[in-house]
Amino acid sequence: MRELAAAGLGVALIAGSAADAPGPAIAVCQLRRAPRHPSIGLIRQRGRPLTPAAQAFQAHIARIAAAALPQLRR
Repeated sequence: MRELAAAGLGVALIAGSAADAPGPAIAVCQLRRAPRHPSIGLIRQRGRPLTPAAQAFQAHIARIAAAALPQLRR
């Protein structure tokens, strides 16, 4: 994304750490507040087994969600 913006092919919304990282020069405009992150979901076909990679991804998402719940309830 950064490279495309630096080449003049568009704009990009990137993390501050990505903007500060080494790479092509870009103009940075600070946001007043961070945008709300869109919801992330997992959709699967009922009755069809998941591949090992999809099972690992599902388990990873479940762990992240479980860890985030206490923080969201504050």
